[in-house]
Amino acid sequence: MAPVLSHSGVMSSSSWLAALVELSIGRRCLGCSTPGQVWCDACLLSTLDVHRRETLAGVGVCAGAHYVGHVSDAIVAHKERGHLALATPLARLLIAGLSASGVGANSRGRSAGPILVPVPSTRSTVRSRGHDHCRRLASASARMSGGAVLTPLRWARRVADQSGLSVEQRRHNVAASMSARESRTPGGRRAGSGVWVVDDVMTSGATIDEAVRALTASGWTVSGAAVVASVDLRRRGRPTP
Repeated sequence: MAPVLSHSGVMSSSSWLAALVELSIGRRCLGCSTPGQVWCDACLLSTLDVHRRETLAGVGVCAGAHYVGHVSDAIVAHKERGHLALATPLARLLIAGLSASGVGANSRGRSAGPILVPVPSTRSTVRSRGHDHCRRLASASARMSGGAVLTPLRWARRVADQSGLSVEQRRHNVAASMSARESRTPGGRRAGSGVWVVDDVMTSGATIDEAVRALTASGWTVSGAAVVASVDLRRRGRPTP
């Protein structure tokens, strides 16, 4: 496994540790422990549960799975513990949700890869984790779907950790916290196609709502949002991810 550098060019200690563990014990399926894959096709398929939710602002969000069991384990391992090989199977769940929403076909029925805009990690988070987990998921999804990744979103102010906050507290925490570059492609042309906001987990949808607000304010057309998994607030009660 080749070392993976962060945006600052330095790999975090947690990412180094994850790399050393994979080298020493080899990869085993997250579900059945079969050696050779981080998540075999059969076990990944068993977690697939494509569904649609809406944020409080009415943004449609497609999800490939629910945030339970091996799915939540994989997301935490990828994001917090630097198990970067999990980006590919997690991206497959995200793409499954997008595909079920009709993304990928144009008016002539031909394949058209989605334009993905990842929710950005803060600079301090990237430094501590050694990578931007959502950008990595978006890049993996784009490679597999023939799409593209654009990164116009920026944090305009500091926000508190969302873990443990109520739905209303989350909305207040991220309100007016993002900004976006004007909707132009690298060649200077105005971006005409609708973009999809992507994140790993949807809990209340407050972060997605803020991302859509910032993009729309800067002239972007937003088709919707996609996540790997969503949290069932009816089962979990107080949101925690």
